[in-house]
Amino acid sequence: MDPLTTFVPFASWEAVQAHIRAGLAVYYQAPLDFRHSLIDARLFKNGKIRVRPPTNAADPFTADRGHFDRFRRRL
Repeated sequence: MDPLTTFVPFASWEAVQAHIRAGLAVYYQAPLDFRHSLIDARLFKNGKIRVRPPTNAADPFTADRGHFDRFRRRL
């Protein structure tokens, strides 16, 4: 596999939060999306994540643990 196109899931919700806290790139794949999209993610104090998808994709929304399996990072 080409490492530039390999996306891997996070081990835990806390790992997603730590990745965002560190300012690293985060990707998200909504249920009906064909591929992952690079998002702007901000961590709230309550542990939820504010997701800002690319401007042409969707409106901003708040993600919680229920969205965990949709977050990815590049290998």
